[in-house]
Amino acid sequence: MPVLSRLNRIVEVIVENVLAVLLLGITLLLSYNVITRYGFSHSFFWAEEMTNYIIIWMTLLGSGICVRRGLHMSVDIIFLHVIGFLRTFLLLFGIMVSLLFVAMVAVLGYQQVQNVIKYAQLTPALRIPMYIPYLALPIGGLLMVLEYIELFFSKLKGTK
Repeated sequence: MPVLSRLNRIVEVIVENVLAVLLLGITLLLSYNVITRYGFSHSFFWAEEMTNYIIIWMTLLGSGICVRRGLHMSVDIIFLHVIGFLRTFLLLFGIMVSLLFVAMVAVLGYQQVQNVIKYAQLTPALRIPMYIPYLALPIGGLLMVLEYIELFFSKLKGTK
């Protein structure tokens, strides 16, 4: 799966840069809003909504990177006490369950985006199409699917 691995690395670099820009943007926006609210009695009415959507996007985009680096929470008490084939089986089984879950998130997220597009709903404060915040679900799910597929085959071959 060298092609998938290369694709995942390219996507990872892009996502890391996007996350850095989003984090900087949210920091500047909130700082500006706090300073102007308490110093000049003025603030952006849409800042809180924008912050919420940015955090959602950061969380779901960053989840793929967390899969790659093994940073998601897991319960591994049984896994730590078994060895050999059973350990490998449990590891692969866990990856497959996670893969199925994130695939469902991606598919159901895509279906939800389709529903939101159908009704042309806008966000309350920003007045942007509501499908933009919802797109984080299928995109984040797809990134995790790609990482779990790579992880599964690398664990199957015993290279990672």
